[in-house]
Amino acid sequence: MQTRYDCAQSFTSSVDKSSFVVPRTHQRRALQSRLTRCCNNFKGDAPLLTALKARAEAQQAPFYVPGHKRGSRVLDGARQVIGETAFQHDLTELPGLDYLASPTSVIQQAQQLAATSFGADKTWFLVNGSSTGIHAAVMATCGPGDCLVLARNCHQSAFAAAVFADCDTWYVQPHYDEQLGVAHGIHPSSVQQALDAACSAGKRVTAVLVVSPTYFGVCSDISGLAEVCHISNVPLIVDEAHGSHFAFDSAFPQSGLSCGADCVIQSSHKTLSALTQAAMLHIQGDCIDTGRVSRALQLLQSSSPSYLLMASLDGARAHAQQQGIWEEPLRAGQFSTAKLQELDGLQVVSSAYVGTRGIAAVDPLRITVGVQSVGLTGSQVSTILEGEYGVVTELATQQVSNRL
Repeated sequence: MQTRYDCAQSFTSSVDKSSFVVPRTHQRRALQSRLTRCCNNFKGDAPLLTALKARAEAQQAPFYVPGHKRGSRVLDGARQVIGETAFQHDLTELPGLDYLASPTSVIQQAQQLAATSFGADKTWFLVNGSSTGIHAAVMATCGPGDCLVLARNCHQSAFAAAVFADCDTWYVQPHYDEQLGVAHGIHPSSVQQALDAACSAGKRVTAVLVVSPTYFGVCSDISGLAEVCHISNVPLIVDEAHGSHFAFDSAFPQSGLSCGADCVIQSSHKTLSALTQAAMLHIQGDCIDTGRVSRALQLLQSSSPSYLLMASLDGARAHAQQQGIWEEPLRAGQFSTAKLQELDGLQVVSSAYVGTRGIAAVDPLRITVGVQSVGLTGSQVSTILEGEYGVVTELATQQVSNRL
């Protein structure tokens, strides 16, 4: 491996050279010792997070990217907004920090810990959101001449994935709720019908892709869907972007992996504490070639992944596992849902929906309220909540106000 020295960016007249301290021999040895312990003998909860902290705390002359040189070359306003610590920890593929495209130490350890926590055989960290994971999953299972069966309420990345894979598509319709104006779950019989119809049309189906939970917090019968898919020797891919937390408390719906899905993609930044854009892809079983997934991700992901994003994934997983961490959110969700149900004219999506509309479970942390009966649109209610009460909803439609 060649070492690149970016002298032009490291030392200029505008930089305070006193801020760069070349470590003495004993300091370098101490740093190497800390990194070695992190890489080889780590016994804590977040190996990548710990290794990044050790690197950031070392006093070094940074002859490497990024160009802000650990925060010494940034606009004061940017430093105030982003924070000095964030710049100091915004590092690159340095010794001891591993390499995302082919991890062998702390990233590998962090991904293995995540796989164990979520019930996967293998986990990949994603730095471009769940969209990249969906692209990779479809590219790993489908190619020219193949057919992807996918739900009509999938995220736009699913349709883009079919374009990238150059495969055909066959759509399966979720249950449509006319009162709320949203799509809910997909019944296993609907997927079976889609598989049969595609086969009759001469299509070679190589994957099924559904979204569960939906943006509105409802889950399909993933166990039933997995059974239908596996009878036909077709892998089931689940876009679980809004369900990263399911694995951590029995009060939540069962996770896609625990229900038998072959591949699950999660937006860890949506319901866990990872930074925006940080996500994970999980595989279990041998229905999907993990080598193809890795190669697809090497094509799709940046060769300069953000260590802030990756470390936040490591930390978010460790945080989600802490004892009692979900008790307060669950109490708040249950209390809010109960109070909203007491108000006349509101339609609250709750556990009462289970068994109807293709719904197998409802996320207790997701609050979706139909407001059409009160004479206001969801957008109007959202504006009132924010303007008068400081409550900011995540999504508002003509009929629904949605928040987490």
